[in-house]
Amino acid sequence: MAVSSPTKSVLPHADLLASPLGVHFVQSSFCKNLALVLSCCAGFALHGADTNPPVVVTAGSFDGQTIGVCFSEALDVASATNVANYRISDIAYAFPLSDTDFTVVEAGLRPDQRSVALRLSKQFPASGFSLSVSNVRDTAGNAVPTGFITHANNLRASDVGIPGVDPRETGSLFFCGQLYFDDVNHGYEAVAGGSGLEATNDSFHFISEQSRGPVLILRARVTYLEAVNRLSSAGLMLREDLTPGSRFFSVTVTPPDVPARDGSGNGANAVQVRYRSVANNPSVELISTNAGVSLPYPDVWLEIFRNEQYCVARFSTNYLNWSTLGEFTFADPFPDQVLAGMTTFSHNNAAGFTSKATYSNAGLLRGDVFTGPQLLAQGSGSNLVLRWTEPFEFPYFLLSAPEPSSSIFWELVTNQVNYQITPSNVQATVTVPIGNSTRFFGLRMSRW
Repeated sequence: MAVSSPTKSVLPHADLLASPLGVHFVQSSFCKNLALVLSCCAGFALHGADTNPPVVVTAGSFDGQTIGVCFSEALDVASATNVANYRISDIAYAFPLSDTDFTVVEAGLRPDQRSVALRLSKQFPASGFSLSVSNVRDTAGNAVPTGFITHANNLRASDVGIPGVDPRETGSLFFCGQLYFDDVNHGYEAVAGGSGLEATNDSFHFISEQSRGPVLILRARVTYLEAVNRLSSAGLMLREDLTPGSRFFSVTVTPPDVPARDGSGNGANAVQVRYRSVANNPSVELISTNAGVSLPYPDVWLEIFRNEQYCVARFSTNYLNWSTLGEFTFADPFPDQVLAGMTTFSHNNAAGFTSKATYSNAGLLRGDVFTGPQLLAQGSGSNLVLRWTEPFEFPYFLLSAPEPSSSIFWELVTNQVNYQITPSNVQATVTVPIGNSTRFFGLRMSRW
């Protein structure tokens, strides 16, 4: 009986080849090509014809169903919003897809005219897929087939508070992938209302993922924050749950020193650290002697480190040198499964006063110490018992295929998986009936 694994969409990585006799590691590599088409006009021609077609620069999905696509130039509205011009297809290490499995049912051109928000008919169950684009034209009518390997993150975007009351206006998230350290114009774009974190009931837009361990590092670069109110805010938070009065720990920044759109004054241009130690009680601001001044957008880096009940907020302008802004130890421990992510609010809950913030290089760096992955198989009568370990922040799922080959197609194993959480990782066990057939199994990450 043999067990194999597809290539995982992480860099670097190793394939896992497992059998009832043991585990072997085979190193492999995966290259992601990013094609950027650059054009340059020289000389004194004032009305040269545009002959360069638009290409996909980045594409990404924060939830596996909503896809952001960023193009190299402004697009023709009719072609950009035609759902027939977009198709999701499998990649060599993903699931086999038919044309009707995951169709694009919505396509909206955003105000910048260079980015499109797509929605699939249902959520894609893997961490990556291929987006194919055809017949999408620029304003001069040029078009060429293009595409991108699209990563599907495991994030949730939701308003915390009383939707329709505070925040009065619904928040939103657009994500078209990240070019790490190279381009601040690509990443997460959040639009949010809400009054903020200062009272007993919070109101903000939360982009979160779940950490399943008692230790985490959460980091993001805030590249832009619109000064709607002088205390509009963007930053990081870990939170017990999504109720308005939940316990939390946060570090946020306020707008640069420019006039706020609501007339409340110039942006406060500072860093704030807040927490709520008892649910439904008022939050508390930590006064820091190292608070940043004259925040150098787009190079505003924030970090939260949590170890059990202890939380600390840090700040950097270059990702290399970090200063501690504040720390707090909660009397009652958080559960291991806290929510961690980006928090955005306008601090002015009036209609028409949502604020926009952009983030890059964002997400959980770790949820706990992870050693592995390890994939083990053991025969048990007509069944095969498979065991593996997972890191807290990177869950896996099991795939099966009838035979190994370069063109292998993997299908999701739907048998119940039992999980046991340990201090350092998660132990997963599943029993699969195999009879006398030869089957091959692999693990795949659910996010990149």
